[in-house]
Amino acid sequence: MKSEEVTRILENAIRIGKGVIRYGSVASYIPELAKADKNKLGICLYTIDGNQFETGNTEDRFTIQSISKVMALWKRLEQSLCLIMWAWSRRERLLTHW
Repeated sequence: MKSEEVTRILENAIRIGKGVIRYGSVASYIPELAKADKNKLGICLYTIDGNQFETGNTEDRFTIQSISKVMALWKRLEQSLCLIMWAWSRRERLLTHW
């Protein structure tokens, strides 16, 4: 995919997101999120080959209150998958040994 195409896709995502912001509100039950400006929206994408793409309010500070749960879950699933794969490989070795 060309850089221009990635940039166009990200800018389109920001445009769509800004179009629906008015329907939502920040989570007032989380103090840091209650302080957030719901009109700020940004995307920053780093590709595996080291390219960086960004659009929107990417220079502004933001809180990761809710998204941090997704990252923690991902890390836990990654660890669990490694454990499952290890257990499976042990099982296979034990079965082939007999």
